[in-house]
Amino acid sequence: MRPNEYEWDRAEPRRTCSKWMNRTATVRERLRRLHRTATVRERRSAVATSERLGCNGLPRIGHVKHALTLRFAASRTAAAIAIALHAASAFGHDLSVSRGTVTVADDRLAVTLEVPAEDLLHLDPAARRRSDACSAAWLNDARARYEPCVLKALAIHDTRGRRLTGRVVSSAVADALEERFEWNRLRRLRVRYTMEYAVESPRQFLTFRLCAAELPLRIQSQLVLDVRRAGDRSGREICLTSRGNAETLEFSPASSRDSAASQPAAAIAMLPAPQRFTTVFAIIDRTDEGLIVEVHVPLPLLETWRPVARADADFLEPAEQSAACAALTDFIKSALYVHVDDAVAATAAVSYAAFIPPQAARLDARAEPQRLSAWTARLAVVLRYTPSRSSRIVQLKWGLFNNAVITARALVRDADRAFEHEFSTYDPLLRLVRQSAKLSR
Repeated sequence: MRPNEYEWDRAEPRRTCSKWMNRTATVRERLRRLHRTATVRERRSAVATSERLGCNGLPRIGHVKHALTLRFAASRTAAAIAIALHAASAFGHDLSVSRGTVTVADDRLAVTLEVPAEDLLHLDPAARRRSDACSAAWLNDARARYEPCVLKALAIHDTRGRRLTGRVVSSAVADALEERFEWNRLRRLRVRYTMEYAVESPRQFLTFRLCAAELPLRIQSQLVLDVRRAGDRSGREICLTSRGNAETLEFSPASSRDSAASQPAAAIAMLPAPQRFTTVFAIIDRTDEGLIVEVHVPLPLLETWRPVARADADFLEPAEQSAACAALTDFIKSALYVHVDDAVAATAAVSYAAFIPPQAARLDARAEPQRLSAWTARLAVVLRYTPSRSSRIVQLKWGLFNNAVITARALVRDADRAFEHEFSTYDPLLRLVRQSAKLSR
């Protein structure tokens, strides 16, 4: 027994890991022995048990425990062989990570992706059972069959939300291969796919998504892209996952962004594109006439609270915008609480509410409603509170949070002073105090 049972023993993790590895090796040896001595009928039963259990080739530590549990079940030998076959499956990892580069030119996009060669086994899970070694012919055939999957999986949308049309220019295995080699070598090989996408309209904004349903993978996947302009040495890295996240990047000239950002009303809309479409923003103005709160919520984040009904997942039609705007505006009003001199302020008046395109700070009331991309559309709501001119303290409590939105950024302006403020679930309050024409927080 230890002198002090609460004292941390640095050697304990090492002993635990060593003990677990020895136990795992013992179990594997027993499974191999059972597999060698099993009859044909027992092996067939093991395969059926594996399929019934959903053993799709994802070996985890828990599978050894599962094997020990099944060993004392009705069919001990069949269950043990099922786990042994499962552990010898082709898929060696729980996560597939592909990498690539995207070069943005004036009229086209050039995309080069490097996919783990092990992913190709998901096209033919029984390949390893048919042969003890992988052949170059099989790999080349699987590479060709995987081309349409890669093309459909990478979705790129333009500013208007339309999906760009692409084609596979070429594909090849990155390394030289022998005629036959071990299956485990696929874990170290990469397959390179070169694709090209045509850009018909101005590509001020581009949205990238990974459509995991188009891939035959039975595991989680990630796609890391380095996106850059043609001629640039460095780019911006984005990570797309099989959970369906979308990343929007801006490619407008820097001069146009600088001129637009110089206008106070457009400051929030001219923030960098990735943050503009993944963060809730607000502009808070305290004037002699009252408190004005302008809220911008990207549509993908808005739908983490309430889904917006639409016919096409990629677009938001004018009629659909009008039908959803009123209810969403009321929801945002109910999430903001304003107190003036420790008393609840009057109900906010809505002076503006509309869905706006990605490049706009606020929609012109005279403009015709337009079809918007669901990946870059934002809901802009302007609320006006009218406390008395003699009010000294104004406090805003931000309640627009959920599991996906835990912070909100704001630009606060009062008198001749402006500053940035971040609301969070830990600190949802903003307190503005006017005293001798000074502002304190």
